[in-house]
Amino acid sequence: GDKGLVSELTSLFQNEGIKGFFKGNGANCLKVAPTRGVQFFAFEKFKGMLVDYKRKSKGLAADDKSIVLNPIERLVAGGFAGMIASSMVYPIEVVKTMLTMYPGKYAGIGAAFRGVIAEVGPKGLYAGLGPTLIAMFPYVGVEFMIYETSKLAVEAFMSKKAG
Repeated sequence: GDKGLVSELTSLFQNEGIKGFFKGNGANCLKVAPTRGVQFFAFEKFKGMLVDYKRKSKGLAADDKSIVLNPIERLVAGGFAGMIASSMVYPIEVVKTMLTMYPGKYAGIGAAFRGVIAEVGPKGLYAGLGPTLIAMFPYVGVEFMIYETSKLAVEAFMSKKAG
């Protein structure tokens, strides 16, 4: 509608109370730790695969430590890590959306899971996954590229400072 931000927030508070501001937050909290855990695990695995590929393509020994990934390779590893993690926790994202969009329809997270399955079947838990995966690749890829590049720069700086 034509309401402004303040009037929308006021309306939300009047209709649903303070709980209205936290709709779907339980489901969101439930997905954060597994998402990040899977992202970091998958990122490290993809980095290892890229390093192994580069070693083999250069004919280097498996224990050669001279191979370093460039930022684009880190972006690719992070992008795929984000896609894997999103695929695994996507049903929780759907449930969070259902709880947020249809307040009061479901009694909680478990009821929302059962409701989606009852209403549209198990495939409903993955509705919209394709666009999400497309969005996750650059988003998480850039996140991990910056993280890893910054981490290496700080480590190099600190080792020079200590040495």
